[in-house]
Amino acid sequence: MKKYLGLIITDVFLVLGVIAFIILNAIFGDLYYPLGFMCGITTVAIVITIIKIKAKDEPKPEYDERQLKARGECFQISFFALIVMLILDGFIRQSLEYDWSSYLLGVSITMIASVTIFCVLAIIKDAYIGIGKNMLKFGILMLVIGIVNVVLGILSGFEEGFLVNGMVNEYSLNLAVGGMCLVIGITSIIKNALNKKEELIEK
Repeated sequence: MKKYLGLIITDVFLVLGVIAFIILNAIFGDLYYPLGFMCGITTVAIVITIIKIKAKDEPKPEYDERQLKARGECFQISFFALIVMLILDGFIRQSLEYDWSSYLLGVSITMIASVTIFCVLAIIKDAYIGIGKNMLKFGILMLVIGIVNVVLGILSGFEEGFLVNGMVNEYSLNLAVGGMCLVIGITSIIKNALNKKEELIEK
């Protein structure tokens, strides 16, 4: 347990930070964005800590040659998709003169979309989870993280507005992350069910 003491202490400080922002928001108001950001970071940190503690005795994930080849193909597709989306984003901003979001938010959402493409393709090709790993547990975990982020994004959106001066609000980053996790989680659960069905048919 001493090995993970640093992670646990970090989680405690993050939780204290969330509590502090809740108190400050109640006193001064208009702190929903940093509060949502802190909640998101804290949730991810706690989940990572739980995963590391539970997986301390498990071997590192191993991939066979087919999986490694499939992961490479998925990476190539997601990389080229990222380039296309960045070019499209630049075209909209420069040629159409429409800044649909801040530049940093636009790049962040584009990267999230690219990661989602990679994960979904890799899951479909049975190349995302290592040999012998439980895809169902992974899918459920992603669903939980996704729901938390989507709820935070919706609550912040209703409070501050989803669009500000015609631009997507910064709070939509929570929705993007939540959407990514939900898509990955649902894909994992469906793929796990299909794999189980195939195993039963083969038997």
